[in-house]
Amino acid sequence: MKFVHAKKAILNQKRIVKRKIDESADELIDVLNVKWTNFQAELSENIEKLKDNSEHNCTEGAACFQQDEEPNSSLNEPRNELAKLNLNQICVPKFTPVKEIKNNFGIIEDIYIDYEDKYKTKFKIRRHYNTGLSYINHIAVCSDDSLWLCDTVDSTGIHRIDFEGSDRKSVARFCTNELKINGIAVLPNDDLLVATDGSVIKRVDFKTGEVSDTNYNVSPLQTRAVYITLIGHVLVAAMTYETAFKFPVLPGHRVVYVFDKQGEKLAMYEYDKFGAPLFKMPDSLTSTNNGNISIADFNAAGGKGRVIVINEAGSVLNVYSGHPDVSKKLLTPVGLTTTEMDTIIVSDMNSHTLHILNDIGQLLTYVNTMEARFPYCTTFNTYGKLYLGCSAPIGQSDKIKLFYETYDE
Repeated sequence: MKFVHAKKAILNQKRIVKRKIDESADELIDVLNVKWTNFQAELSENIEKLKDNSEHNCTEGAACFQQDEEPNSSLNEPRNELAKLNLNQICVPKFTPVKEIKNNFGIIEDIYIDYEDKYKTKFKIRRHYNTGLSYINHIAVCSDDSLWLCDTVDSTGIHRIDFEGSDRKSVARFCTNELKINGIAVLPNDDLLVATDGSVIKRVDFKTGEVSDTNYNVSPLQTRAVYITLIGHVLVAAMTYETAFKFPVLPGHRVVYVFDKQGEKLAMYEYDKFGAPLFKMPDSLTSTNNGNISIADFNAAGGKGRVIVINEAGSVLNVYSGHPDVSKKLLTPVGLTTTEMDTIIVSDMNSHTLHILNDIGQLLTYVNTMEARFPYCTTFNTYGKLYLGCSAPIGQSDKIKLFYETYDE
């Protein structure tokens, strides 16, 4: 993860240096504009002097010839003024670029760290927000940094919340318990896609909260999760009706579909290369820049689950079932998120842990969430900071806080 951290530092330095270069360039342009204005004014003044002297010379010369006299010595004055102007040599600006920008940017140094705790990383809660909700099962961030939150246990519906400090600034509640929410994803215009107990993905308008059907239809199956890739494709996990959370697993279909923006099916993943079902109960989705898809899949009673990573061809790249240090309780992968560095965050609710995987599902590190117990869902705001939504223990209905955190990669 230190490599990831170093890459972030380089990109941050790139932004800083670029900003400073832009500021320096703007300052030089301002200086150049002043010089250009002064040059034009001086040139106009000199031209006026030449014009005035020329007219004066012509008038006196005509008078002399009419009187049959020798030309007055004043006829030579314009030529003397012209010599004084020295138009053969003028001052113009020249830009000389600095050649040491590369050396002033920074260097990569090799440092030695203790490798003993290679799977441990730091996690720090920066702020918490009082949401007024008992559970935060789904979370998504909008372009203005307001948040879509869903409490699916108490069926309070979909909320869009702004925060000021640690308190709610404004709350918009759009849907009540008429929708059973299984998953959400934010469109580029901040409208919300919602996977429900039906076959059609719903769309919730960002401003009005109006609910409408989309073209993402998995009939005759039931939607379980939805995700929007970086290139705008829509991933939908679906199952046969009435088979979710049924163990032993009931017969039926478990599928992940890929749709284009218009709702046309581009691909579907259901079986591996041996013809065996890929999934038991797909419950959350994410993808990385290289097109790999990660699926949180529950495969036994009691919340036991795993994370399956497949490529665009549908081949299984890895199945992650947890780490021995945190496997005293079964892996419960209730939420998945991809970071800007293409790592995958797995919310492991029962172990109060975030597992960090690479883009093929191999463990890089794990984070104990400490006071942010029962982590359920994560997302990043536009500044790259992590929000963590939590659930409450079974049988409790304490109001849950939303945590705003950083962790050292």
